[in-house]
Amino acid sequence: MPDGVKIIGRNPFHQSKISTLTLPDSFVDIEGSYVLRGMANLQGIYGKYASEDNRCLIINGEVAAFAPYNIFQYSIPYGATSIRDWAFSNSPLSEVELPETINYIGEYAFFRNLSLRSITIPDGVSVIRNSAFSNCTSLKEVIFSNNLTTINSHTFSHCPLSYHLYLPEALETIGLHAFWVTDVAVVHIPQNVKEINVTALLDCQYLFEVHCAAAVPPTITGSIVGSTASYNLFDGSEVPVNIYVPAGSVEAYKNADEWKEHASRIFAEPEAEDELE
Repeated sequence: MPDGVKIIGRNPFHQSKISTLTLPDSFVDIEGSYVLRGMANLQGIYGKYASEDNRCLIINGEVAAFAPYNIFQYSIPYGATSIRDWAFSNSPLSEVELPETINYIGEYAFFRNLSLRSITIPDGVSVIRNSAFSNCTSLKEVIFSNNLTTINSHTFSHCPLSYHLYLPEALETIGLHAFWVTDVAVVHIPQNVKEINVTALLDCQYLFEVHCAAAVPPTITGSIVGSTASYNLFDGSEVPVNIYVPAGSVEAYKNADEWKEHASRIFAEPEAEDELE
């Protein structure tokens, strides 16, 4: 890239066959969020803001782009603080390690990483943005940040995920289509959750059991911009879903909006076996 270039505009190299990219000292930033998206042949990034391994473009701590060619395991450099929108989208990675310094994961950050099998979200991350891991069709294991409060729309949609889904204790909000079309069968919703979108678990066909530890029934939201469709909580499951809640909250759930239509399947959470003995 010639000297004097300061800004790279939105998506100028889409699906190009460039194998290396060298940025001049005049370079300042990229414009838009997926400048290098679609560059499947990119093997290295050099020059200003290039990581030591020449695989990442890191601008002021933000991983802005990744050179994905022929790399399947990767550790994001320690010290990086955030992952910009689309930075690792469509990469061939099957394993990726996020350093504990990461505190932000942008929209579509790992979108359609078809081989990605597991991910550990560092404790510095409190919010996962829209579609960050959407369409990662091999993703089975997610170890959540202990400080995660919000899972936004489509974050894990079209990911298989594991049979049991244990959501982190700090979680407060589960967004639109957050776990749409996953293979989860049993979901554990922690006590701090206050809001669940009605489509959060839409079309999870194997879902048959939900454990909700919140004493106060979470509000079920359901607005979808531009849509007139009407959804019910747990639509798409092949069987009726049993819901287990704190013993003292059964009646509250049975009478709460959006929960009461499931009243016949709302039960008190069984006591642990060691407490019964």
